[in-house]
Amino acid sequence: MKGPRLAPIDKLAEHMANGCPSVIEAAHRMRLPIQDVERLWTRIIRRLGKQAR
Repeated sequence: MKGPRLAPIDKLAEHMANGCPSVIEAAHRMRLPIQDVERLWTRIIRRLGKQAR
């Protein structure tokens, strides 16, 4: 049995934390449009603030 489904923003964060080389690659892995994933990534960066640097 699989665990609970993650929201797209959580999936993206997990992909990037696990070493996904780019947002574009993550979009392909998630089977989502690149623009949508770029928007999600922007939201993650805003939430993290100084931690993201």
